[in-house]
Amino acid sequence: MRIATFATIAAIAIMSVVFAGTAGPSPVPSPPGYTMNTSALTVCRGTTNYIPVSIANLGKTSVASMQNVQVGFANSQNIHGTTISAGTLNAGQTKMVEVPLFVNANSSTLIQTALTINYYYYSLYTDSESQNITLEAQSCPLPLSIKLSPTILSAGTIQNLTLTFTNSGSSPINSIVTYLSLPSSDAAILTSQPIEISRIEPDSTASVNASIFVYTSASPAFGMNVTSNYYAGNSLGQSALMVGALSTGLINMTYSSVAISPSTPSAGSVFSISFILTNVGTSSAAAVTATEMPPSGFSAFSSSSTFVGDIAADTQSPVTLTLTANSTIKPGSYTIPISLDYLNSLRQPVSKTIYVPVQIASASALNSTALHQNRGSGAGLFDLVLILVIIALVVLLYMERKKTRRHLNERR
Repeated sequence: MRIATFATIAAIAIMSVVFAGTAGPSPVPSPPGYTMNTSALTVCRGTTNYIPVSIANLGKTSVASMQNVQVGFANSQNIHGTTISAGTLNAGQTKMVEVPLFVNANSSTLIQTALTINYYYYSLYTDSESQNITLEAQSCPLPLSIKLSPTILSAGTIQNLTLTFTNSGSSPINSIVTYLSLPSSDAAILTSQPIEISRIEPDSTASVNASIFVYTSASPAFGMNVTSNYYAGNSLGQSALMVGALSTGLINMTYSSVAISPSTPSAGSVFSISFILTNVGTSSAAAVTATEMPPSGFSAFSSSSTFVGDIAADTQSPVTLTLTANSTIKPGSYTIPISLDYLNSLRQPVSKTIYVPVQIASASALNSTALHQNRGSGAGLFDLVLILVIIALVVLLYMERKKTRRHLNERR
């Protein structure tokens, strides 16, 4: 990406020569006079900028030529300079060259660097000088853009991410190499790095997948860095994306201690389903509501929902729902779906469905059981009466025999 024009900023100026050194056989003659100028510059982050530099040989004689002139910027944390050759400048000659300078996508606004020149003169002697320069880095439109989704993640789970690369430029983008970085305390990258794409044509997109594991102890919000290096033509480019991710915390609702009352309801009867909800996650579930979703043959007895309230991590709450088995339902095994709805830590609605088995008995089976029970209770009463009658007869027989003996004794 070539920068055709650069804005001049009065507050940013090229400073004086800070290093100078000549070398060669003694005595060393003075080097030819020259000037090396460039305007105060703005540069674009994430791409290679071509900085115009004017070099003028102020020598007066033909022997005062500047030979094998090399010009470049010093490297630093935010920039990477490339030294180029300006060839030979004869006395009185001026040349304009464009010096490549790559600016990191995450560079600071003001960049301190040095513009360096090296050359030979009189064929035997060398001279090198550097000029300090301050550059202003700006964010400019780049041919490659990156989007990452999703940005809302669930703690304690493996998250599959999609990176979408778009080439909005007029030429192909090649050799795209992408790195992901995450806070080590919040998540771990599972995908092998780097992620590579060989080529994206103009006005085209390419998508790749990546996986990360979000720790259960992840912060509610953390940053994901996506950095891609690529070539647009022969120019090195870089795109850096900082994505703010939100972690919902881990909510894991489980149920236990399921009880049906009566245990085997019949057609046309009312029965209840009771169970214990437990949040075995690390984050609270807010506004928990249990809603029965009766299948054909069943209906809600009164309200179809029961509001449970908030369930903190590692706590329990009892739930009871009441249903009616329609009079036309056939005996057999059925499953009652129950929807658990709640809000996570980001106040997003979450739903989970549990399934409770119910056994419906036939009315004849219940009547037979009731009759058997009635008979059983009647038999018990009969036995009791019979025993009492036998006892009474035994007592009467004993009294009669005693009375008979007394009469016999009186006659004697």
